[in-house]
Amino acid sequence: MRNIWVWAGKTVFWLSWPVLFIYVYTSKRTRIIISYKGEVLLVKSWLGPGLWKLPGGGLHSGEDAIKGALRELKEETGIQVEPKKLKFLSKHRMSESGLVPTLITYATELSKRPTLHPRKFELVEGRWFQEKELADRSDICKASKELIRAWRQSN
Repeated sequence: MRNIWVWAGKTVFWLSWPVLFIYVYTSKRTRIIISYKGEVLLVKSWLGPGLWKLPGGGLHSGEDAIKGALRELKEETGIQVEPKKLKFLSKHRMSESGLVPTLITYATELSKRPTLHPRKFELVEGRWFQEKELADRSDICKASKELIRAWRQSN
């Protein structure tokens, strides 16, 4: 059943790509780098090309970016983080699977590894990756790799 769900998400993504391009280009989206002892949390969305990426999503109209990032993180993974624990990293346009949203990126390092509760019908799965293995993997979104690399260089 899971394979059918993944296939359906990829199909819908590519069929709706022109509409998604316009929608995403005009929206602001968040990403959060969640780190724990040399590992980074990545997720696979149901609707997409099947690549791992940083958790996050679109902001509601007028929504504060930090609140939106935390809302998306909790909705997608069940993880709750205090707003003061987030460090702002950047705000700029970046290509994700050909879509070019304005990404507002935050990072936090956790002292305890939380249990993931991926939201059904939004995420296919969530997983912790060793930071050192990210560069060699082709199944991770290029934008997510770039954001993680820039974050590490800034620390």
